[in-house]
Amino acid sequence: MTVDVEKFVDGLHSYLGKALTPIGARLAAVEQRLASVEKAPLAYCGVHESGRRYDKNAIVTHSGGMWCALRETQQKPGDGGDAWQLCVKPGRDAK
Repeated sequence: MTVDVEKFVDGLHSYLGKALTPIGARLAAVEQRLASVEKAPLAYCGVHESGRRYDKNAIVTHSGGMWCALRETQQKPGDGGDAWQLCVKPGRDAK
């Protein structure tokens, strides 16, 4: 039995190209998402300070809770605005 090496290589190349194309597209999407996450990493900024500007993904503590900024803001967490997301609810006072 003889094998036509060129035909085999061409067939293998075609098969792998078709099989890997979707993986390449998924990889590109993951790389794009990772780049956006790395552009604005979470950063703990301590206790919230009134008047201070916080970047998106800033984490602060305020009134016993932990809050994450959803966008750049100077609002106070929990004031009813849409700039902050409560991450951890305040605990009960120990008595």
